[in-house]
Formats: sequence, C-alpha cells, structure tokens
Amino acid sequence: MEPARPRPTTLAPVVDLAEVRERLAPQRQAAGTGELSSKAAQLEAFTASLVSYVKPADIDRIVQAYAYSESAHQGQMRASGEEYITHPLAVASICASWKLDVQALLAALLH
Repeated sequence: MEPARPRPTTLAPVVDLAEVRERLAPQRQAAGTGELSSKAAQLEAFTASLVSYVKPADIDRIVQAYAYSESAHQGQMRASGEEYITHPLAVASICASWKLDVQALLAALLH
C-alpha cells in the first residue's frame, strides 16, 4: 500500500483575481446617468455587507466564486427576464445578513 499523499491546503485560483476585480468593478449605465446597473448595485451592496465580519482574503475568495458563477450562468435568464446570476447573489446576500460563514456564502453563490 502506498503512503497517502498530503492534501493541498489551498486551492489554486480559478481565475486571475486582478482580472476579476476589473471585470466586476461597478459598471455605469451606458445612458451616462452615473447610476449603477441593478446587478452591479446588488454586488456592491453584497460585498459592502461582508466587510464588517469577513477577512479580506476571504472576500477575495467570495468574489472569485461570484465570477465563476456569473460565467457559468452567462446567457441564462430567469422567468422574470433578469440574468440568472441575480438569484445566487440574492441568496448569498441573505446568508450574509445572517452573518453565515464563508463556506455558506461560497455555497450560496455556487448553488
């Protein structure tokens, strides 16, 4: 029997975090009103709610999970006509309001 290999303690990033931050920076509406799009406003509110209890490194992981989820659901729409990503983001926002741990927030975004 061969000896068990040690499990890695960290996961390699799925995407380049700098690229994720740039892509997920709040986008202004094309109309030039200076208002945030609905999705960008929801993401901004969600990440702002994390600052009070989540470590910055964990917020980075959460942003990566959001980016992965957004790309996996790209082009999918809800019956309401909204992009599908609005649902996982809403679930994660509810979990954050309950101060659930990072694993729960990641699961909410990836469900």
